[in-house]
Amino acid sequence: MASRDLPHWHIERSHTGFLATAVWEMGGIALEEYSTRRYSQSGTRKRRVIKPGRCDLYFNVGQLNVAIEAKHTWSLNEIGDRLREAKDQLKRLPSNERADVGMQLCWLTPVLTRNLKKVNDFLKRITKKFDNDQCMVAAYLIPERERTRCKGGQQYPGVIWIGRLQWPRKK
Repeated sequence: MASRDLPHWHIERSHTGFLATAVWEMGGIALEEYSTRRYSQSGTRKRRVIKPGRCDLYFNVGQLNVAIEAKHTWSLNEIGDRLREAKDQLKRLPSNERADVGMQLCWLTPVLTRNLKKVNDFLKRITKKFDNDQCMVAAYLIPERERTRCKGGQQYPGVIWIGRLQWPRKK
């Protein structure tokens, strides 16, 4: 197989860029790494001050307006930590800087040494673990013949998207 570069081998920026592309393909609007303001703690009194910042992604499709803070991990064990980091960043957006929906997002690029059958079982376990009333999960699996095997037989089977709403859509 000829060597080629796939987005799931990279980090948060490339994954979020492909999500923005999907929004554009749907006829929506997507802004990546846009300027915003955030509350921050200042001094010993923990006084809240507003400072310039950036948000990973804003998108609008139809009547849906969403602000996303995204994180990336290679490890299943770090998903909860990455979602909490995204939650913290979303919480620091002042109310007048928020979209109708705020979403924490974690991109998981698992590195595996398993065969295709076990990879599918692994993806199903992740989906079951996070597919509940608090999270949404989607997995993109690369066909086995297109996966790259690294030293030690490791392979990158695809990318898993785990999202959690931070605040609900206004009614």
